[in-house]
Amino acid sequence: MTYHELQYCRFLLQCIKDLYVEREAMSTILDTPGTNGSSVVSDWRSEIAKMSKSPVFCSAVEANFAPQIERLKCAINNEQVLASLLAPPQSEN
Repeated sequence: MTYHELQYCRFLLQCIKDLYVEREAMSTILDTPGTNGSSVVSDWRSEIAKMSKSPVFCSAVEANFAPQIERLKCAINNEQVLASLLAPPQSEN
């Protein structure tokens, strides 16, 4: 795997992590009692943006998501795993 490909994989992992934070913010807003009113629902995008930028919220979400990200990072850095992913699929006969 080239350095450029590795950087691209790391970029994709960061995008996945960011989307996970956004999803958790949406879930929190929907699951919080009293937020199902029209005034909050109409402003849900700004609430999600605030939560997604909150260091405390992001740290909590990332702590829950950290084991999966670490496994993916280890797989990217493992030459054997990369070789098996890049190898052509074997047909079953």
